[in-house]
Amino acid sequence: PEIGTFCRARNVFIETEETNFVLTAEEVRRSITPKTRLLILNSPNNPTGRVIPPEEMRKIVEACAEAGVYVLTDECYLFFAYPPAEVFTSASLPAELRESVCVAGSFSKTYAMTGWRIGYTIAGKEWTDAMVKLQSHSATHPTSFVQYACAKAMQNADASVEAVNTMLAEYKRRKDWLIPALNEVPGFVCAVPEGAFYAFVDVRPMIGERFKSSAEIADFLLREAQVVVTNGKGFGADGFIRISYATSLENLEKAVLKMKQVFGGSASQIA
Repeated sequence: PEIGTFCRARNVFIETEETNFVLTAEEVRRSITPKTRLLILNSPNNPTGRVIPPEEMRKIVEACAEAGVYVLTDECYLFFAYPPAEVFTSASLPAELRESVCVAGSFSKTYAMTGWRIGYTIAGKEWTDAMVKLQSHSATHPTSFVQYACAKAMQNADASVEAVNTMLAEYKRRKDWLIPALNEVPGFVCAVPEGAFYAFVDVRPMIGERFKSSAEIADFLLREAQVVVTNGKGFGADGFIRISYATSLENLEKAVLKMKQVFGGSASQIA
């Protein structure tokens, strides 16, 4: 949202809770107005873990193309989708649809080098030329050793794909343990993510006399359980918290145990 504000645009959010946080073409069509210029979407999604099905993604882009609206599709978690969810990139759409699409991708997430902050875009020449005008006077370029690392990952494609698949299998193992465990924490309601590596926990049942907001719950967990979570309000979802499972299963077990203890759950439930 802040990027839109920086560009002096008016940010309009499409509420997706009724569709289990999966954006649909119908919702996009209803939301487009004569002033709409750009749709930004993210699948697999951070923070919800939801994945837009390939056919629905195509319909969304078609709806935008018909209305003359550009689409910026954030595919940073493209390689982290758990079957039966399907991996899909808008770069595979027909040429006439790709004209209005810019794909934003990330080496950082795919190859587990998030601190190095390097990504890429796939877009038409006109859109790319406009981005370069701004980018060349701001960040200039990523540091050289990071570029070498990305080149190595792409040159050794078979080994890289094997490593990413191994990483995805490990994320799935953690997810399969974590989500049922989180649903045993008093007041937590958590759906199973289809992609990425986040659990998006509905904590609205806990908001009342003890806690006034999800921000207070996040602060409480940091102070009392030494567990770091992200307040959902920053994603436009007050009443939710995001928990990353990009850490060891041992750390996740410790975190869940602490959360059960501070919220009054039984420690024996995760033994």
